[in-house]
Amino acid sequence: MISSVSARTFVVPHILEVSSGITPNSVFYFLDNWGEWINLKITFNQAKRAEKKLQYAGERLAELEALGDMGDIKKEHAEKIKNKYEELNADVENDIKDLKAKGQDVAELIKKIEAISVRQIAVLEEVLEKVPEQAKDAIEHALEVSKRGHERAIEAIEKEVEDGKIKLEDLGDDLRNEVKQKKGDKSLELKEIEIDEESGEIDELNEELGKNELNDLGSDLDTLEKGIR
Repeated sequence: MISSVSARTFVVPHILEVSSGITPNSVFYFLDNWGEWINLKITFNQAKRAEKKLQYAGERLAELEALGDMGDIKKEHAEKIKNKYEELNADVENDIKDLKAKGQDVAELIKKIEAISVRQIAVLEEVLEKVPEQAKDAIEHALEVSKRGHERAIEAIEKEVEDGKIKLEDLGDDLRNEVKQKKGDKSLELKEIEIDEESGEIDELNEELGKNELNDLGSDLDTLEKGIR
């Protein structure tokens, strides 16, 4: 790849190295996007195509890192990177849905997505501290998208664990704790719902008892009044 800056690289578990390559401040930036488009078109395996999209999403973040190091993150560059980054992530989610609908095993792919989303969040939080005020909105939006994507990945992994596709003990400590926390939160929500329902029944019972007490009091007053007469 041609690069207008020294390439910034990082490694994500289970995924190839990701490099910034050409950045948006280069007149040759379109070559990167064109090359990625061609590469995806000639990748016919949908799961492999999804992995490449994950890699390209990582490249968008590496571009942000490189621009941040140069002190050259302009609003239009941040917007361009953000839009492509979000588009790639949305495409990967759709690929996952399609693959699951076709009955294919997506457990490993989901684990890769979760691992990458952790790195994405860390990179975006770092970049957010470097960007000028006018570019912050784009980075903050991309950060929210990443956090939601991470949340969905955890939910998907939890479902795979429940279905026996992923063993809880095979997950890393941090991921295993997140999945357990998610399951714990759901259990707590169910308990709160049960308590609310029980509270509603108790309230209704108290209301009914109150009515009965008033009726009894009314009967006693009638009896007393008749006795006086």
